[in-house]
Amino acid sequence: MQISRLTIAMLMACSLGLASDSDEAPNHSIYEIPIEFDPEPGTLDPWQRLVRAEAPELSVMITGEHLAANIPGVQGHMFGYSQDTMMIVKVLDHPAWDKRRHPSAAKIWQENIRELWEQTGRYQQACFGPEMKDELTGFYRYYTICDPEPNLNGNFYLMDRLPDPTAPPPTNSDFLHGTCRLQLNPEIPEVGRYHRCLFTRETPWGDRFTFRLHGPNVGYLNQVETHLQGLLAEWRTTDEE
Repeated sequence: MQISRLTIAMLMACSLGLASDSDEAPNHSIYEIPIEFDPEPGTLDPWQRLVRAEAPELSVMITGEHLAANIPGVQGHMFGYSQDTMMIVKVLDHPAWDKRRHPSAAKIWQENIRELWEQTGRYQQACFGPEMKDELTGFYRYYTICDPEPNLNGNFYLMDRLPDPTAPPPTNSDFLHGTCRLQLNPEIPEVGRYHRCLFTRETPWGDRFTFRLHGPNVGYLNQVETHLQGLLAEWRTTDEE
């Protein structure tokens, strides 16, 4: 899926909003990941069958089969293909920590949230309402392009509350839970439109990760997030330990 500039802007905003208020940067994370998750980049330990990843960004393949085996209800194969998700992990090092805490970054984030909340600037064509509830997650849909109805080929954000332009905008991005669109599979047209969603989350130690879910699997968002958080906690180590 091609991600629009609006989506990229919101993902940046969400990432900034997730920054901690702690005065000290956390230890630099190193991940020791079993090779069956196809991690890269990293150094292979053939005896332990692990890859030691010390890069600022790394990728891990979570197969649909793995998700289905560990989360009841998740389907490992749908729409003619395996429901794998590539988890991208951005490791928070000290320079990145300083950049996220810089006042200019906070100002950009707050302006983006204000525009979204008030439907101004880049969100002048947005629309939302109490009737626009997402059937899989129960969150509200905030469509970025409406004329005046939602563009079915456009993106929408999943929110746990509706923006109220008469009230001050939020000071964090906790109300934003993901970016989605309704996908069409031209090879299997009888399936119709289905969810294709991207989620950005943060670990308790400050690293960020993204993952995707499709179709009915989006309804298991909380369970998938908890499982992925658990894997990262299991794999993480630091040089200070």
